[in-house]
Parts: sequence; C-alpha cells; structure tokens
Amino acid sequence: MADVNTSHISNIENDRAKISLPTLVHVCNALDTTVDHILAEEYKDPLSAIDQAILHELRKCDAATKERILKIVQILQ
Repeated sequence: MADVNTSHISNIENDRAKISLPTLVHVCNALDTTVDHILAEEYKDPLSAIDQAILHELRKCDAATKERILKIVQILQ
C-alpha cells in the first residue's frame, strides 16, 4: 500500500535504515494517519493545534491587546 518493499520497512522498523520524507508520507497515507501524529512523541514540548492557532493570532496583536488578552485568560482560569 505504501509502495515500499517489506524488507525496507523492516530495516526502518529495526533502525537499520533511515526513512525518507517521501517514504514517511507514503507510509502515513497507507496507515490513514498524519506525519505530525507519527512524529508527535519526538518533540519535547509539542504544541497542540489550538495552542498553535492561539499563538498565531497573538502574533498579530500589539502589546496593549496582548496585555488585555492575558488579563482575560487569567480571569477565566
């Protein structure tokens, strides 16, 4: 399904070969999953999608707006 021979997959699984990005994408597609899901455990502090979306929007704000948002978040906790 991933268009990769089984011996190569075995070598990857047993850490005898590195997986290329195109092969990783093919394997993820075959497993009906995403690359970020497979690699999530590799990051020391992975941000969730909602955290990333919040940070993305915060970057657009000026300092005064960020201070107001911080106060709102603190009140909501």
